[in-house]
Amino acid sequence: MMAASQSSYAQLQTLTYLVDEGQVLVDLPRGDIRELLSEAAEEGLHASAVPATVILERMGELNATLKDSFQPKKSDISTLNLRVILPKSSMPNGASAPKITSFIAVSYCWHTDNSTPLEHQWLPADAANPIVPGWDISRPMMDVVMSHVRRVPDAQGGLEGVWLDKLCIQQTDQAEKVDLVGAMDTIYHSARRVVILLEDIKLSAREDAAGLAYAQFYHDLSRETNTRGLQGAAKGQFIQQYFPRREQELREEGKAHIIEDAKDFACKILSARWFSRAWCLHESRMARHLKVNNPLFLCFGHTKVLDFEFRCLYYIAMYLHSQGPCNIDNPFENLDKPNPTTLQQLWYRMVRLRAEVDPEVSAMEHFVNVLSSGCKYKQDLVSIALNTARLPIVFKLEGDNVGEADLLWIFSILVLATGDLTPLVMMGSKLEITNQGGRKMISWAVKPPRSVLGNREKLTMPESITAVTGEYIELDLLVFDTFPIPPSSFAMQAAETIINKHCLQEVAKDFMATDDFTASAIEKAVENLRLLDNIAVANRPGPGPFSDSLTAWLALALDCGLDWIKQFPDAMLADTRDRWTFGTLGEIANPILTDAARSVLAFFSADANDDQTLKAVIRCMTCLLDNRLIFFTMFPRRIEVGPQLGGSAITSFSGDKLRIAVPAAIAHLPGWHKRVWAIEPFTLSPSFSSSEPSLLPSEPKEHEPKNDAGREDGEGIWQVKMRHAIFGCPCWDLGNLPGGNSKGWVLQKGQKVYGGMVIDGET
Repeated sequence: MMAASQSSYAQLQTLTYLVDEGQVLVDLPRGDIRELLSEAAEEGLHASAVPATVILERMGELNATLKDSFQPKKSDISTLNLRVILPKSSMPNGASAPKITSFIAVSYCWHTDNSTPLEHQWLPADAANPIVPGWDISRPMMDVVMSHVRRVPDAQGGLEGVWLDKLCIQQTDQAEKVDLVGAMDTIYHSARRVVILLEDIKLSAREDAAGLAYAQFYHDLSRETNTRGLQGAAKGQFIQQYFPRREQELREEGKAHIIEDAKDFACKILSARWFSRAWCLHESRMARHLKVNNPLFLCFGHTKVLDFEFRCLYYIAMYLHSQGPCNIDNPFENLDKPNPTTLQQLWYRMVRLRAEVDPEVSAMEHFVNVLSSGCKYKQDLVSIALNTARLPIVFKLEGDNVGEADLLWIFSILVLATGDLTPLVMMGSKLEITNQGGRKMISWAVKPPRSVLGNREKLTMPESITAVTGEYIELDLLVFDTFPIPPSSFAMQAAETIINKHCLQEVAKDFMATDDFTASAIEKAVENLRLLDNIAVANRPGPGPFSDSLTAWLALALDCGLDWIKQFPDAMLADTRDRWTFGTLGEIANPILTDAARSVLAFFSADANDDQTLKAVIRCMTCLLDNRLIFFTMFPRRIEVGPQLGGSAITSFSGDKLRIAVPAAIAHLPGWHKRVWAIEPFTLSPSFSSSEPSLLPSEPKEHEPKNDAGREDGEGIWQVKMRHAIFGCPCWDLGNLPGGNSKGWVLQKGQKVYGGMVIDGET
């Protein structure tokens, strides 16, 4: 069996840096590499829903140039150049070593100097001295890392090494770096343990004591839970009461200051630079977060280096922040904070460091989550997201540092190539890019908030998307003949009569959401509506749109007709029963609305004694009074979509100039998605070549003929101005609809949709 040996690079690093430390850098033989990494590599390959060949082939169809920036990960991991640091005593002959059967991986922030850009410079704590050459970390930290190395051969007769990227990767070999960056997920997932160095954290004596006290609470809690064999509700109650009980003991012992000091301890340790760095996030997500060999944090205590398991620190921070005031207006808002300061914000940042095990989570979420983390070379963010999402490809873009905006549209195309529609439905702000001609453009893609995007949305009509660049996306569009319209005055009068007769404004108060998350989100949305309402009233005397909200919803239903009212609850139930954040709509028929439903039937001169119809109308009324509809749209409008698509649908106000279109690729998704693209025609300026498109708005037209939803000039070039939900009708299966024109809509093939052009800083 071949033993570990030394290449010329390993020999040079050993002689230059390690020999005086009693250490040696060795290259592992192919057999050892295969045994060390194969399990994690297989897990990664199996976790990917789409093979690398399929992703790259599809990317070539969408954007052949961009495809060249990616390559498949190495399928034979034994060809990687894997090196580890060993104690010199492990190599008695100086040239060979025993078999290596495990290793510790170090996660840390590289030290900086004056040559580093100012925004990336940082200073280790005073205790981080001296710095060990080669390792480029502090000697106290290196000594603790090496103390965790198993020195006794295991059952296989093998020993353990340490993997430190700065030493173990030949930094001047670009090909080796590309291969190993692509394999970082496999390396950190294969490590027996990941040790995390927080070299900028030095705890005070009181913070030291508080951290150790609460860590002991956690370990005692874990031990007692296992010893007692607690399960289910009994276990939950015991855990919930344990820390408060131990804190009460501290108060009785006159040590209440430790409770307050614990918050200072948690805030200080969670403010370490490591928590803000993208590669560190990657390494944490890839590590095995097991009970045994849980990732281990090292920081400088008052007199020595202290260690805390990840799960221990995570629980302490979660408990302590839960004891203080909490902002529930938007639980995800804190994920947007690039520089968190409160314990709640710091803990939310730590949440993102846990391993993501759900293969259905969109790769776009992996990329968005890492965007707020610092990274010297922004293109590394793509590599990190590819690894954490377990996509079997490698990003190999070289050259100048690429901006975040370019990376967003690049990754959006990549996600589409995997068969995930998330980039087409995610919300966000305008994404400003610069095209190859140096012109500032607004991309079709958006810049999403740093928050949860959800699971991947599977593409069922790949042929409907034919080309994608940063500036435009070429795809099939379902374009509607008509524009969204407000309720008719006749329906508004009838709705107002029904509402007043049955006191529905008061009844609606009993339909308010009760859970904190939904209620607070509704309250925030209502505040925004009231603000808009006040602006509207200031500009136009009389009731504003918010004042007429319930009346408008009921009037729209009356305009849509009785058949639409009867199917509306089923449509809403189908839209919300799967993965809608705020629960389910349409499944309840509240009997308190029976008389109001009879009035609705009377409006249509329908038989109120038909129990089946009456129950359907009651369900519809129950749904219309539910304030969660505000999350679909704040300003509902009715649009005719034709009999094949359900007759009528509800969408949002978008003016009377913008066409309402739905990309065919996302037409089948639930109605809570922002499927509508409100578009207007664009014209390519003849003074620019097609490789440097300059887009100018077409002259505004009056309403186009109702029987022609397409461009009059037939060029098929548009600008997307808004994105809205469209709902209240059955699920659309465009695969079973005829192409071309139909009553209410036209399916246009290969339409180019741009985000727009920046002129004097504006779109």
